[in-house]
Amino acid sequence: MRSYVTYALAIVVCFACVAGADIHYVDVNGGADYEAIKPAVLAAAEGDTIYVAAGTYSGEDNRDISLGAKNLELIGQGTVVIDCEGLGRGIAMTSAVTNYSTTISGLTIMNGAARDYASDGGGGIYCQHASPIIEYCTITGCDGELGGGIKLIYSDAIIRYSW
Repeated sequence: MRSYVTYALAIVVCFACVAGADIHYVDVNGGADYEAIKPAVLAAAEGDTIYVAAGTYSGEDNRDISLGAKNLELIGQGTVVIDCEGLGRGIAMTSAVTNYSTTISGLTIMNGAARDYASDGGGGIYCQHASPIIEYCTITGCDGELGGGIKLIYSDAIIRYSW
């Protein structure tokens, strides 16, 4: 009897964790929860998913995107381009992003620049003490004195791409 109670409790806890996750939609053309990526990330909670519709995202609300202390999924749908315009970094992750519980998927990050940061690198994606999954992303034209595309500092990222 005791094992059935333990098993049932484990199922309830699992469903409670899954049920708490929200989905946020971003579309630069309107018609979604957000028109820019940074406000969606700021509004997202631990475990949420952010879907980014096809389009080119530029401007202040679409660069220097910090995932902060959140493990979440940031997923591009179709051709999603984040154009940092040489004015900042694409995405940054720090020690809160652990155990491969953050996924960045299907994004093109271009023209990121990290020369004005103390870390001096990772114009596209910067990871410090983080372990994200970065998949099916293209990083192009990014600049940084110590690593233009992706900079990993004490990080254990999974990076995969399919041709």
